[in-house]
Amino acid sequence: KAVSVMEEDVLRLIVKSNGEISIQTNGNLEIETIQILDLNGRVLASLPYSETITINKKAGVYLVRLLNKEDVIGTRKIMIN
Repeated sequence: KAVSVMEEDVLRLIVKSNGEISIQTNGNLEIETIQILDLNGRVLASLPYSETITINKKAGVYLVRLLNKEDVIGTRKIMIN
């Protein structure tokens, strides 16, 4: 069951209640790293890119930052219940 959906033209995050995040792109993004941040900007986890990741964090609001070799591709706010 999808709890939250964040969407833009090129990036969509689907957050499930178990902490699983599906990352869907239009195919042209060269994502290398996924970072999970708290709302103060502190990096809580840095993971190699995968279309599905699971984060084991307590309920709350987090930021998901996607990076390639050179720059930040995008940042989205997510809520974990």
